[in-house]
Amino acid sequence: MKRRASAGRTIAKGEADFDAALLGTSFNAQDPGRRPALIVQAIADADVVDAVRQARDQGLTIGICSGGHSWAQNHIRDGGMLIDLSRLDSIVIDPAQRTATIGPGCLAGDLNAALVKHKLFFPVAHAYTVGMGGFLLQGGFGWNSRASGLACQSVIVFTASPIDRPCAVRTSTCRSLATISSGLWCFLAIVPSIQMVLGPT
Repeated sequence: MKRRASAGRTIAKGEADFDAALLGTSFNAQDPGRRPALIVQAIADADVVDAVRQARDQGLTIGICSGGHSWAQNHIRDGGMLIDLSRLDSIVIDPAQRTATIGPGCLAGDLNAALVKHKLFFPVAHAYTVGMGGFLLQGGFGWNSRASGLACQSVIVFTASPIDRPCAVRTSTCRSLATISSGLWCFLAIVPSIQMVLGPT
């Protein structure tokens, strides 16, 4: 999968660069033969909220992609809207508190490389190019997970974007949603930011 710096925008089916944008959301770059009506390339939380509102108002189903590391390309569907979160790839590390706040498009390898500089550890995915958003929202069995547990168990806060506005869900005070996070968040809301607790190397 090739990543390019780009401003957030909406691309409609039939536009000249639509297919390139679509296939760029998948690490294997294969054409599944399916086409959404719109692709939204988000670069900020506000883009996600606006996209969800637009989908609601127009009656569109939503597919979501963070890293695109799904061989089946489940995020690519016929019709509806595809929200591409790969540009939400920020990494903010607080070495003193041993926490990191990341965007869902942050790649496992990029996060690990940033943590190594601070001699910190997180059970990232085994493959460098896995997006941390999808990895964490599906549980996250990563490096040393047999000892440290699933990666989602180290999440402190999920910032979720339902239709109205982003809201922070703190796992320590909302255990039911914390449990749901390991596999079902994609059915409830889009998550443009995640904060995790880190360990020493």
